[in-house]
Formats: sequence, C-alpha cells, structure tokens
Amino acid sequence: MKEKLKALGGLVLWIMFATLVVVLAGLFFYGAAWMSEKVLPILTMLGAVSLLLLIFIGLPLSFFKKCRGICATVFINWSYLCGLCLWMASLLVTINLWG
Repeated sequence: MKEKLKALGGLVLWIMFATLVVVLAGLFFYGAAWMSEKVLPILTMLGAVSLLLLIFIGLPLSFFKKCRGICATVFINWSYLCGLCLWMASLLVTINLWG
C-alpha cells in the first residue's frame, strides 16, 4: 500500500510540474494578460469549490489535534490560490482601465 501511495504522489507531482511548464510557456509566449483572461474563470471556480470544502470539511477537522497541521497547510495553500486570483483580476482591471 505504501508503494502505491508513493507512486500516486509521484504521478501527482509530475502532473503539477507539467502543468507549471505549460503555464510558464503560455505566459512567455502570449503574455500575462492573455493567460489571466483564460485561466481566471477556472481558478475562480476552483477557489469557490475549495472554499466550500474547507468550510465544511477542513474547519471541523481542525478541532482535532492530529489534523491541525494538515488543515493549516491546506488553508495556507488556499490563501495562495486566492492571492493568485486577486493578482490576475487586478491585472485585467488595470489593463481594461488604462489600456
């Protein structure tokens, strides 16, 4: 079972790395504004769904001492997602207002 979890973790890490490479290539070739315009709706939906999961699953689990570290890590990572969405939305507003 432990080997299967390690293999699954490696697969997830590889998928995250491949996604990062594609996103960076898109930023390089098409610009941050184009990428923000395409990715922001997806990230907003992902953030909303993850917020609901955090409220209904993560928050009650944080009352147990063994789960607090994991819950804190999940909440911190969710704040990074919110920060990224805020940055992209701010970039699009600035480009629309200033041209």
